[in-house]
Amino acid sequence: MRKAGFLAAAIRIGVGLALAFGLVLPPTTALAENKATKTTVETGAALHPYELTIEFSGKLKRHMRAINRIERIQEERFRRSLSLNDGGADVQGSEKPTAPRLPWAGAALIPDLHAFSVENLLIAMVEHNIAKAQPGFNGSIRLKIDRIKLDDHSEPYLRASSSFVVGKIEMRTRAGEKIIEDKMTVTLEADRLMRTGPAQQGFIFSRYEADYRLAPVLALFVEQALEKAWPQKSEEIEGPIFIMPDPADVSAAR
Repeated sequence: MRKAGFLAAAIRIGVGLALAFGLVLPPTTALAENKATKTTVETGAALHPYELTIEFSGKLKRHMRAINRIERIQEERFRRSLSLNDGGADVQGSEKPTAPRLPWAGAALIPDLHAFSVENLLIAMVEHNIAKAQPGFNGSIRLKIDRIKLDDHSEPYLRASSSFVVGKIEMRTRAGEKIIEDKMTVTLEADRLMRTGPAQQGFIFSRYEADYRLAPVLALFVEQALEKAWPQKSEEIEGPIFIMPDPADVSAAR
């Protein structure tokens, strides 16, 4: 495991992600434990052959409990009615339906709503991409998130005029040799990632989530971080894609 000087948790979870429109994951069998220095997720699968460390800066870490609470509430609302508010679905009748019955990323990544958190989203996104693009990897990965900002998040600390993540990736072989160590700033431009027609490969989000939820911009950070480490695997590494919710999905959700 990483040495104790790191601010955030060393996390091990099982491999075994399969794809269906980009994602079908095994159900989580235990809740995440949020402790002062450790966050763990149990999936009932075998442990990774690699070591994964997720860290947050001090300021961000102090706000994480409130952020996770908001994200879990938003996810519950979205799963219930494809809405981010209590007033009904965020669907405009003028929008053309695109891809009904899609596996939306939040539920596909973390089926157990009680385990839904920023930490667990990052874990699941990394695990999914490594299982798909580099399943033989047995070294170590460290992702540090220094800043997250979003156009219109409910947590005031996260609000900014644009959506971006500032962080760092460090990856080493099992023998400790450096693969990559790089600082990153990733800015989300959701309209460039819009898709229509049949389901596409990637983590699928509603366009409405781009300005209000952390998962899309974190998915982009994970995608670009792993592409820096394995540029030859860029076609297999997945990131966020956006669609407009289908009214048929909304009726089914209700």
